[in-house]
Amino acid sequence: MKRSERRILTTHVGSLVRPLRLREFLAAQRDGRPYDEAAFETCLHDSVAEVVRKQAEIGLDIVNDGEYGKTISWSRYVLRRLSGFEQRGQREAGMPAAVVGRDRREFAEFYAGYDRTQGFSGMSGWVLSGPIRYTGHADLQRDIANFKAAASGAKVTDRRARERRARSQGRIL
Repeated sequence: MKRSERRILTTHVGSLVRPLRLREFLAAQRDGRPYDEAAFETCLHDSVAEVVRKQAEIGLDIVNDGEYGKTISWSRYVLRRLSGFEQRGQREAGMPAAVVGRDRREFAEFYAGYDRTQGFSGMSGWVLSGPIRYTGHADLQRDIANFKAAASGAKVTDRRARERRARSQGRIL
C-alpha cells in the first residue's frame, strides 16, 4: 500500500464518465435489450485499461477502474449484484428526488446535460422482494481481473521515486 509522511496522496472518488461505446452496452443491459456479451466484455476490459492509463498519465498516486463495471450508476448496481430487490412500476427518466443532493441543486445546469449523456433512467420503483444476498461474485471477479490487467499495463509509478529523482536533479515537484 502506498503511503506518504510528507504529503497527501492523490486520487479521486466516485465514478468517472464512461465512454460512449460502454454506455451503449450498459443501456442495453439496463433496458433488457439484446447485446453481444463478448463485445461488451472486450469493451469493458479496454475501457478500464484506458481509464487507468489516463489516471497514471496525469500522475494520480492511487488509480482505480472508474467504477466502469458497476452498470450505468452505482444505484443500479444493487439490482444487478444483490438479490432481494426488483423494479416494479413506471420507469422514470432522470434521477429520483430521493438522490438529488445539494450538488445536483447547485450545479443543475451541468447535471441536466450530464444525465442526458449517461443514460440515467429506470432508477425508481424498486421494492424489497426477498432476502438480500450478494450475487455478483462473477462480476466482481471480472472487475478485479480487468483492473489488475489495466494496472499491470499502465505506467503507474511511485510518485515518491519521481520526487527523489527530481530532487537529485535539483528540480522541485
